[in-house]
Amino acid sequence: MELNGKVALVVGAGGGIGLGIATAMAKEGCRVALADVSEDALKQAAATNPDMVWKVVDATDRQSVADLFAWAEADVGPVEVVAYSAGINIANR
Repeated sequence: MELNGKVALVVGAGGGIGLGIATAMAKEGCRVALADVSEDALKQAAATNPDMVWKVVDATDRQSVADLFAWAEADVGPVEVVAYSAGINIANR
């Protein structure tokens, strides 16, 4: 699949696998929008690539996710690729 020029939205992009996915998509030529629950993590993630835009989202809240997609479409363009990597780490599970 050709990714160059596509709009990608990565949820859980503040760090870890999500940020890795976002970085790889940007290297493939995607316009990348980052989303995460942590504004500080998003600011740090976006600092690695100033072409990336970001928005805070609570991925467990339906309205927050709907607002995220509305923002992405208005500010970045129609979303063509979604990577959902939001989650939490639970010690000693």
